[in-house]
Amino acid sequence: MDYNKLKTFTIVAQVGSISKAARILFRTQPAITQQIQQLEEEIGISLLHRKSGKVFLTPAGEKIYHLADQKLGNIDQFLEQFHKDSLTHTGHIKFGVIPEYGNRILTQKLGKFRKLYPHVDLTVSYAPSEIIEQKLITNEITLGILARVENPGLFQISKYSSESFYLLASPKYLQKKGKPNQYQQIINFELIDFREDFSLLAPWLKINSESAYKKLKKESPHLIIQSYEGIKRLVLDGLGLAVLPSYLVKEELQKKKLIRLFENSKKVESPLYLVKKEQRLENKLETLFTDFLKN
Repeated sequence: MDYNKLKTFTIVAQVGSISKAARILFRTQPAITQQIQQLEEEIGISLLHRKSGKVFLTPAGEKIYHLADQKLGNIDQFLEQFHKDSLTHTGHIKFGVIPEYGNRILTQKLGKFRKLYPHVDLTVSYAPSEIIEQKLITNEITLGILARVENPGLFQISKYSSESFYLLASPKYLQKKGKPNQYQQIINFELIDFREDFSLLAPWLKINSESAYKKLKKESPHLIIQSYEGIKRLVLDGLGLAVLPSYLVKEELQKKKLIRLFENSKKVESPLYLVKKEQRLENKLETLFTDFLKN
């Protein structure tokens, strides 16, 4: 049922006149009459009857009016509070982020946001991209930072950042196993990845060496762990080579706990997306938060 038509009906019922309702709503009388007629056709019920230039509610119209007036009052109250919270920076934001990014980078930003806007409550969920997307669909959260989106048609999506990926090993592993000097040699080392199909190493290797990439497709990872942090831990412990995003290993590279291999390799980047549910109503508080994250 159309909100605007129902609102027009309640105003007409309250003032008992099409012309008065038109003045209140800044509409023409024919426009008001048309909306009432369309509403009656939609619900299959006669709502008003006219007599001596006035309009009166039918028995069914009387019942619908009282129901509509109560419900529309609740909606108006919600909308008023919704916009008030947005303008006064008060409210609650439910947000999801992939843990590998959230633990390292986002936590600092969230702390700064809370200092700037102490009356905005934040609930943050750390989960893989597919879980965050599901939470967005079911309205458990309203915003998310994801590495991939399976159902883009359901969301408003903007690029949040782009992260470089490096092939890495620990010094003790290289001391024990040696260092690969050619891309084709990589498959001779213990390889750690996120999935069976080398979802991390394969894109990196394909850009840098098509021939090495073709050989890799015939192999399987020696260790599979579906966690960036877990992969990093295994590489630090000297259990093999792996490709990881730069933000996750910045400190370890500076302290030389990890070594970047093939430093002159072609740059491989993967985007992160800022995602929210498609909606007609703009939430100024969410806009404030997303603008803060992007800066």
